[in-house]
Amino acid sequence: MKFYGDFHVHTVASTHAYSTIEENAKAASDRGLIAIALTDHAKSMINAPLDFYFKALKVVPDNLFGVRILKGIEANISDYDGSLDVGDDLLSSLDIRIASMHTLTLKGEPSVSKCTEAYLGAVRNRNIDILGHSGQVYFRYDYETVIKECAIFKKLIEINNASFYNRPDSIENIKKILKLCRKHSVSVIVDSDSHTADRVGDMSYASALLDEMRFPKELVINSTKDQIKDYLKSRNISI
Repeated sequence: MKFYGDFHVHTVASTHAYSTIEENAKAASDRGLIAIALTDHAKSMINAPLDFYFKALKVVPDNLFGVRILKGIEANISDYDGSLDVGDDLLSSLDIRIASMHTLTLKGEPSVSKCTEAYLGAVRNRNIDILGHSGQVYFRYDYETVIKECAIFKKLIEINNASFYNRPDSIENIKKILKLCRKHSVSVIVDSDSHTADRVGDMSYASALLDEMRFPKELVINSTKDQIKDYLKSRNISI
């Protein structure tokens, strides 16, 4: 499967990522992408930028090298009620808002029931668009319950290419998630979670799994240019 957008891209602002906005945009253009989202980590991640960085993203051009640059954030789910480390005012000003769990930012021993409640809280947040890399073994949840809620609130489930090499124990969970997304007609977005420009738009591992599972292309938001444009248009974002 081919992809035309990458909505989970980190820059040097995340401090453990190593490419600039311009380097990422050029890499995206070279791969034939029409859009990327800049989604650096929110403030509770170690050495992450503060809120003002995200407020100031408006100075970044909307287009670089022929690629639409979406201003976004990877917010951290900070407790098992689904609270985030980003306020609604900031979230509402951005184009793409991912909510993810990280061991460095979510304290307390997880359980399936607690993680389920946390993800449900994020799904019900009107300012969240995508659940990021949710196949993690450490943060297992009731997949069907959350995915059914994604169908109601029209939220996207991310299939994170970096999980295949950074969190390979996630793969079996990703398969379960994809089966349930197909069952409940929930759309997914396939992202690189790139921390260097050479990874931007690289969804090769995820693509192989989608092909193996014969996952329907119409449920993959970034599998065609038109689907990306329609998704952004539905959110009043021009491309």
